[in-house]
Amino acid sequence: MSSKTAKQVIQDAIPPKRIYNWLQSQLSIARYYGGITLNGVTYAIRYDLEGQPLEEVVAKKIKRTPRKKKAETKEASDELTLEL
Repeated sequence: MSSKTAKQVIQDAIPPKRIYNWLQSQLSIARYYGGITLNGVTYAIRYDLEGQPLEEVVAKKIKRTPRKKKAETKEASDELTLEL
């Protein structure tokens, strides 16, 4: 029975950044959709690299602007009314 250190267990749990030799496996369905989600990690095909590996997609964090309160939007809509 082999014992692993905590560092080895964590490294085993980290998903790979790129997956090679996937074209002839169950992951080949990714070629029809341009990518695949595997264990919660999204991968996309890199057509520009040799072997067309699947590469992890890193999502950008979107900074949201705070919403205006209803009172502020009501004042703005009152200013936009046109009189005929």
